[in-house]
Amino acid sequence: MYHVYRISSKNQVTLPKQVQDLLEVREGDYITYQIEDGRVYVTKAGLIPFHEIQKLKDKQKPE
Repeated sequence: MYHVYRISSKNQVTLPKQVQDLLEVREGDYITYQIEDGRVYVTKAGLIPFHEIQKLKDKQKPE
């Protein structure tokens, strides 16, 4: 099943309710993604120590 969604001016996409339910995520939760063979896999993030999350956030900041 395919769905098409528009990327906002802030480069954001809203996760549809169906996807949120499938991933069992809600506001404030974290998700992870993995890129493999040209595909992106999205999963709910497990419990990650705060310092590891901060490192990931720091990597995403523009230099």
